[in-house]
Amino acid sequence: MFALAAAAVPIVLHLVARREPKKVVFPSIRFLTKKHDSNRSKLQVRRWWLLAMRIAAMALLALALARPAIHRSLSLSWLTIGIVALIGVVLLVLATLSLSRGQSKALSYGLTAAGLLSLLAAVVWGGYSAASGQPPPMDNASPAAIAIIVDNAPTSAWKSASDARLKRIQETSQWMISRLPPTSRIAIVDRSSIPATFSLDAASALAKIDQLQTIEVTQPIADRMDAAARLVRTSDLENRQLLVVSDLTQQTWGESKRGTQLAASLADSPSVPVTVYDLGEFGSTNRMLSAPKLSDNTPPAGASVKITTGLSLFGGDAAVKQSVTVDLSLYENSASLPVVRDGKVQRPKLRNVDRSNVSLAPGEKREIVLTVPPLTTGMHHGVVQLIGDDSMPLDDKRYFSVEVLPPSTVLVVADDLDQADTITKVLTASMAADDSASEYDIQRIGFDDLVAVQLADFESVFVLDPPASVLRDDMLSQYVANGGSVFVSLGPNAGLQEIRSSTLPTFARPWRVPEPFTFLTVVQTAHPILAELNEFGGGVPWGDFPVEQYWQTAPVKTDRILMRYAGTKHPALIERIVAPESRAEDAPSNDGSPGRWIILTTPIPDTGDPSKQWNGLFGPNAWPAFFLVRFIAEHVTGRGSHNWTAGVGQPQMVHLPDEIESQSERVRLQLFPPGESLPVPIDLDASATELVVADTASSGTYWLRGASPAAGFSANLPEQATQTERIDPSLLDDWFGVGAYAIATNRDEVELAEVSTTQRVSLRSPLMLLALAVFLMELILGNRFYRNSRARAPMAGKGTIAA
Repeated sequence: MFALAAAAVPIVLHLVARREPKKVVFPSIRFLTKKHDSNRSKLQVRRWWLLAMRIAAMALLALALARPAIHRSLSLSWLTIGIVALIGVVLLVLATLSLSRGQSKALSYGLTAAGLLSLLAAVVWGGYSAASGQPPPMDNASPAAIAIIVDNAPTSAWKSASDARLKRIQETSQWMISRLPPTSRIAIVDRSSIPATFSLDAASALAKIDQLQTIEVTQPIADRMDAAARLVRTSDLENRQLLVVSDLTQQTWGESKRGTQLAASLADSPSVPVTVYDLGEFGSTNRMLSAPKLSDNTPPAGASVKITTGLSLFGGDAAVKQSVTVDLSLYENSASLPVVRDGKVQRPKLRNVDRSNVSLAPGEKREIVLTVPPLTTGMHHGVVQLIGDDSMPLDDKRYFSVEVLPPSTVLVVADDLDQADTITKVLTASMAADDSASEYDIQRIGFDDLVAVQLADFESVFVLDPPASVLRDDMLSQYVANGGSVFVSLGPNAGLQEIRSSTLPTFARPWRVPEPFTFLTVVQTAHPILAELNEFGGGVPWGDFPVEQYWQTAPVKTDRILMRYAGTKHPALIERIVAPESRAEDAPSNDGSPGRWIILTTPIPDTGDPSKQWNGLFGPNAWPAFFLVRFIAEHVTGRGSHNWTAGVGQPQMVHLPDEIESQSERVRLQLFPPGESLPVPIDLDASATELVVADTASSGTYWLRGASPAAGFSANLPEQATQTERIDPSLLDDWFGVGAYAIATNRDEVELAEVSTTQRVSLRSPLMLLALAVFLMELILGNRFYRNSRARAPMAGKGTIAA
């Protein structure tokens, strides 16, 4: 409005510059008066048009600075009104030219009337449109509080010849920032757990976009959008908006429940409009490896290990097969590596040990079996990788770690030699009992020799069908209290009377089951002993192995019931853990780890009198009992608890050596994460036996320097994290509500989505162009007028002087 007042400046200048000349009549030039009046008439006409153009130029410039806007539905109407008004102005100009040149007055008056009618029609039409339609607001291009949510999940690592996802995310976000007024508040929110905050300025926001990287540990996008919405609501700016740049994968947008909660959050007052930029379909092909599975996580020295991984191919022509090569490599063990040299991390070298080549068609999945050669005692790390470039590099490599342990010492106590021999063969299969490559170093004794044995020399004890006197003896209880593990299988040797012990459950009496007998059923499916059994295809047919007799027990609440007998509530397999704090004060402890009892209430194997058989667990095709005994042995010896391959984002426990060399009570270790990141120092007590690494943010091998050589573990990205299956964009209605969001697939649609949100069409650019045109016309007309005035000025002077 203040700028519009500048339109009065040309009027004031025009009035000030207009001076009334003195009238001096010279008889000698009186005959020139008529011609002089005619020229002055022409000059007055030209001056008034010059004045009008100057006023119009100032007014149009003022209106353009005010940034007027009209409602989108009225844009066509206002464009037509402008054309009608322009026609009226053109007609008036033609009428003026006709009158100044002395042409027909009828023509001049007709043009003037037509021009005035056009202007009147434009004014009436414009007034009606302004009164009946939505009022034209002023588009002040006010600053906005905007949050750009970038979906830099693992699928953003997709990079083909025509589609680099992460780069597209960066370019789209940078383009959006460049369209905002300089004083806008901008927040860049990615899929990490970093709190959502506003950047200091646009330059800071652009810097964040430049530093954007694909992350493997992501937060739910609903949580990130909710955090972004809460952030923009804290701004005092009225214009708020969320822009989501995503590829709409099923992994990210499949949680419809979170979407329903998000829709309610976004609808809260004040509501926050949402625009979703869809990056589109994934082109090209992708080869993917699944997480490797080792036949034995803790093999003995000198034994080879089988590694199984799945190979899948997505995309491409289904009729065309591709040749795919899979490599198995091991890191060389080095006591001095990894280390930082010249600011860079130097790791051990990879050595290829096996390779497999398969032909694969799109949509097909193949199982690849590779072999790790015999290894020395200690920790070893390796990589299974695809050879060649791929659109999704994150699932082309899978990492694994394996610890080669010395044979575990096991004491088998049994009077029945057949029972002891069967258990020994199960534990050492497929090697001889005295083979150095066997996982277990087994010694066998009878119950009479138990008192002469130093139990602390053994990692676990197997007690097969013990008599009641052995169960009541405190020798085994003391061993468990010191951190040992004992497996007990009860049978007929325990007698018929109730057996009570201070550290064992109460054994009430033997229980006989009538035909068709009973069988074992699993209760704790996730327990380490039973977890792998549940992975067998088709399940375990426990019903094919009947149980006719077992001991009825009375466990306490702290006991874990792992298996029961079908049709009863009687426990079959029980685990009792003896915590360190429950031990006697004078009881020695090895390393503070808990001791445990594993109790099976029926004999295994049952080698007694066939007429008095208790169960058929070791009958024909007795593979379930075979694996059950193997998994029990791994659990009680601790071999099964060593899993050195974790999932990305999951904490990993690292077992430290019993004694770490240190000259003080504290010791410093270094954790080398994957990539080029520098090691992270870790301070802990020299007596610590375990370390939990919580930050596993990326897949790869994590090296722990300062403990035993090659200590560490591996982490792999879940298979579903890199799957490129997309949702139907219409499912976003469940997230935001029908019509409560805008979706775009290119930049032009992003702009249209914003216009549909504000319902405005800016008139700033057309007004600036029109003001420029009027200004140029004023220059042309002014130059012509003043040139003519200067040309006439000397003639007027001569006439005056002569007079």
